[in-house]
Amino acid sequence: MRLGRQRGAAAVLVALSLVVLVGMVGIVVDLGRLFVMRSELQNAADACALAAARELDGDPTALTRAENAGIRVGTANAVNFQSTPVAIVPADVRFSTALSDGAGGNTNYLSQADGAPINSRYAMCMLSRPGVPMTLSMVLGVGALLFHRGDFKLKVRALDDKARWLFGAEADARFAALDAEKTRLPLRQAYPEGGYYVLGCEFETPNEIRVVADAGPLGYRSIAAHGHADALSFTLSAGGREFLVDPGTYAYHTQERWRQYFRGTAAHNTVCIDGLDQSEQGGNFLWLRKARAGCSLWLSSAHKDSFEGWHDGYLRLEDPVKHRRLIELDKKARRLLVEDTLEMEDEHEVELAFHCAEHCRVDPVEGGYVLEQEGVVLKILLPANGEARLYRGSLSPMAGWVSRSLDRREPAPTILWKARLAGRTLLRTEILIGAAVRAD
Repeated sequence: MRLGRQRGAAAVLVALSLVVLVGMVGIVVDLGRLFVMRSELQNAADACALAAARELDGDPTALTRAENAGIRVGTANAVNFQSTPVAIVPADVRFSTALSDGAGGNTNYLSQADGAPINSRYAMCMLSRPGVPMTLSMVLGVGALLFHRGDFKLKVRALDDKARWLFGAEADARFAALDAEKTRLPLRQAYPEGGYYVLGCEFETPNEIRVVADAGPLGYRSIAAHGHADALSFTLSAGGREFLVDPGTYAYHTQERWRQYFRGTAAHNTVCIDGLDQSEQGGNFLWLRKARAGCSLWLSSAHKDSFEGWHDGYLRLEDPVKHRRLIELDKKARRLLVEDTLEMEDEHEVELAFHCAEHCRVDPVEGGYVLEQEGVVLKILLPANGEARLYRGSLSPMAGWVSRSLDRREPAPTILWKARLAGRTLLRTEILIGAAVRAD
């Protein structure tokens, strides 16, 4: 009997070790593949830019000739171990009259369609390779088969070939037999240890609304080296499409001005007071003062999700300002309410930012803006007592940028609402989503 139990324990350990081993192999293969593909894309981008720049002679036809030359030469390259031709469209070929912005970063390069100057002297090609299959995803497929986890299957959707090699000819049949619904874990929306709360409805469906609110600490442990001054910011997606986003990081050790911007308060969907960050930066990875933040209310029901949080970052000002934010989602009406309460006495400059995904179309309407992406529509109704402007790829002020990877940024719409306000103030923003926009 004891021997049988030991054999059973050994089988479990071997199974767990196999998952870890497969995961480690997946990480190594992924990193190597991504490094090769990055190099291939860089070669294609360099060839494209050089070919385009040679045509920039100031002639009225220069931009068209440069665009065509860049696409022709760039698409002669291939990626994925030289097996797939590079795809380049006119919007990827961009031009500028200056090489840099004077702060160590690239200036505002525009495509011909976006209004690049005829007298442009410099060219840049922005290439990406979306949809690269990640070998690491096979770990979930392996786990689904080992532990009969249909919820893992729901995320993987299809088996990786390497999982088939491990489990043999019956792998696909076993995977297809897993019931994703019966093993689906209960939905979790509150993560108090990290300070994140997820408001939403109809998750994992085409009608999904997902809002992630941040009331967590500035960063990890006491140094908070990788932290951003983003207390009470939130992101919003609808129908699986990003609308309001965290713009990213862009740089770590270089381009100090851009490093400060992307980790600062103004680069997040929250309130900025007097143009200052909630926490004071002291270097690329240092903070001199750290805002504390927390969640004071979290309620979730079939009809409504409610989050309220606070931070004390602006209590350091000569006239202290306490910021509280309430976010409520009416699931049936598909309406998101954001109420910002500012407790202060004297006058301050108040800025409210909404950073949109780069593929969003943003149009002004009475009282706010309409955002559209792939047929999904949002309407943002802003507070009445201020002035709103739309920025895209702006250098002065820095606004309207998204960085999806290190050392790479691109223009994206950003809505900035500003006002000079004094005394206790309540700012009310409404976001109508999908059908709620048409019913408005």
